[in-house]
Amino acid sequence: MRVRLGAGAARLTAERRDDAFPREYGTDGRGLAGRDRGTREQSPCRDLEARRTIRHAIERREIVDVLHAHRRARMVHGACSQFGENQSSIALREGEGPMLKILIVHGAGMNMRGKAQIDIFGPMTLPEYDEHIRKYAAELAVEVEIFHSNVEGEVINKFYQAHDRGVDAAIINPAGFTTGYPALMAAIAQVKFPTIELHISNPARRGRESEIARVCRGVITGFGIYGYYLALSGLRDMLRTAAKKSDRK
Repeated sequence: MRVRLGAGAARLTAERRDDAFPREYGTDGRGLAGRDRGTREQSPCRDLEARRTIRHAIERREIVDVLHAHRRARMVHGACSQFGENQSSIALREGEGPMLKILIVHGAGMNMRGKAQIDIFGPMTLPEYDEHIRKYAAELAVEVEIFHSNVEGEVINKFYQAHDRGVDAAIINPAGFTTGYPALMAAIAQVKFPTIELHISNPARRGRESEIARVCRGVITGFGIYGYYLALSGLRDMLRTAAKKSDRK
């Protein structure tokens, strides 16, 4: 989303820019190593949250109160100190815990997105899908690994590898693997983490029934690229709720 700045807003932004950014950050939102920091100790957690908030605003060219963003980061820093989090391994976002790892799988034929069947799937290409997915992941503070293959065996191996590496969840757009691939269905059923099936369009409108859906936790169809945001946010909230219930036992 791009927001056009009027002349007055542009001047206001320019006037406030130097004051809005704290000294430890440059005007591009990046840290300044060893400059104007003095002897004050900087928290990695505070740096991570502030940089993410400020840089995200700059990249999207939105009008924001950057000083408010920095103050919010200081509040997060306080939460980090209070709960004694391991800041080198945990990306804390508003006290919600460690960053979740989610596998994104693009199935057979998705390399042709934006090149074929544009009337069904639209003009967006697979690399553009990935760009949107990474932006959604950054906004939701989750880590994603994106994988594409036209070979069933490679997708199966990826699920098993994710199982062994402790991935928290998966989102699969099976595309050409939607029906007729029992070995892939078995792999999804065997792994310990939940999988969400996702389709840019709604296959049911074309009379196509998914067999992969039988072994998935849920299905999201027909929301276009925004379906990935829905899947990521849904998995994040579901997993964190489950973790809180487990801690209470």
